[in-house]
Amino acid sequence: MILHSYVNSSFVNGPGNRFVIWTQGCTKGCKNCYNPETWNKNGFEYTAKHLFNLISIAQVDGLTISGGDPLEQPDELLKLLKLVKKLNLKKGVILFTGYTLNEINEISGNTKKCLDYIDLLIDGRYEEKQRLTHGLRGSENQNYYFFSDVLKKEEIEFDHSIEIGNVNGKIYITGFPVLINLNKYGLKYENPRNIK
Repeated sequence: MILHSYVNSSFVNGPGNRFVIWTQGCTKGCKNCYNPETWNKNGFEYTAKHLFNLISIAQVDGLTISGGDPLEQPDELLKLLKLVKKLNLKKGVILFTGYTLNEINEISGNTKKCLDYIDLLIDGRYEEKQRLTHGLRGSENQNYYFFSDVLKKEEIEFDHSIEIGNVNGKIYITGFPVLINLNKYGLKYENPRNIK
């Protein structure tokens, strides 16, 4: 599986202490995407077994998989999800994708099978004009689909926040920034990437 990055402990990417994976590669091209650096295919390659081992030793409550678009690598993703199922994570597996559930159901192969191994799907492309500042959805058009009772809707409807940390000597920022709060400090948010 080609990854952009991962963190072995996060409290802002879903309920509980979560291992978070960002896959590399996405063809959707959503305007002002949170992670445009994940669009290309240039990332770090990990086997499903290696990722599973990292998740196992992290002793986390759950796993969040984002991107990029994880479902653009369905074969490797399915291998990982089957392994992670053995961990019986008490806060489950959350999967973000730019595909809608209807699109997933129309794709043949392992894409649809991945849904059998997750607890929450957050689907749909990011729409900047429908941006949200609470919960795990980036924009209002995206949907939550619960495939188990491990997670409750009230657990994922929280205020946006970020974490700053260090993994293997590299500083990272993760979460959902509350851009609206910058105004009270006299700062103006501008997208530094100028995504068109």
